[in-house]
Amino acid sequence: MMSGWLLSGLIMACSYAIPARADGDFKILRGTESPSGDYALAYGVSDLTGKSLDQLKSADDEDAVFDANLSKRLEVEQTPTPKDLKNYLVRLRDGRVVSVVPQFQYFPRQNHFNLEIGWSQDNKQGLAIYDFRYGNMAIAWIEPESQRVTDVRPQIETAFRRVLAEREGKIYTRHAREYSITLLDPIISGRGEFILGVAHAFNPRKDVEMKEFDYRLKFRVERHSSHLRFVLISAHRGADWEYDQPLEDAKTQLKAVYEELRSRLHGRARVALQRDQALWKQRAGDDDGEISLRVRELKMRLRDL
Repeated sequence: MMSGWLLSGLIMACSYAIPARADGDFKILRGTESPSGDYALAYGVSDLTGKSLDQLKSADDEDAVFDANLSKRLEVEQTPTPKDLKNYLVRLRDGRVVSVVPQFQYFPRQNHFNLEIGWSQDNKQGLAIYDFRYGNMAIAWIEPESQRVTDVRPQIETAFRRVLAEREGKIYTRHAREYSITLLDPIISGRGEFILGVAHAFNPRKDVEMKEFDYRLKFRVERHSSHLRFVLISAHRGADWEYDQPLEDAKTQLKAVYEELRSRLHGRARVALQRDQALWKQRAGDDDGEISLRVRELKMRLRDL
């Protein structure tokens, strides 16, 4: 159950009509849009003619030439991912690429890979996770206004491994190098804090029986000059926290907390919440787990007011 925007073939409408071309260089990853619809992630094979980011153009969603070129690269290279495929942060009002997302190489139909992104309600921060079935590939902290995208997987994963060593002891440390880490389900508050609802440590090889560990992590983001530091605030074992209400009450609770939050917002903030809620409904449907995760997210926003 994931509260970030999990890309599983979902197509969501974008707030801007993106300038698109039949000979475009990248495609928008639908479902990654920020709550305001100002920014999104995209994918494309880097141009061999040496175009700058400013020169890259958005391809139409139905551009068959773009898809054929990507398929050809996969066939020629005989790899699951073209070596020069990149993910971008795109400003949607003009279709301009503002940054490359470091270490990310996600594209639709990529077997055993997923992409999640959580945005703050004010659109100022995002946390994107590029995940493989054997563990995270990359994690990026996104600050659209400053056009800054930072690789933060080493900091966050190191903090989690430190927790495992301290709390799980030798059960973890004697096989520490064999453990893979999956961090998912990002929820960002408006005060420089975020939650990773899924922090999972496991042995992907399965040839040695090893205990698996599940936690829920909360971080605070601190800026020191040009350096970002991710400080672990809390870490709870999966069995130590539950949703506030039984699943059968989740819909009732969601309606109540949403209406309370909506009543306390005004103007553009209220409109942004309504748009965000509509996008969430398209994605989540009636899944009880998604509803319960949404309740937690909205409660966090209420606490930040």
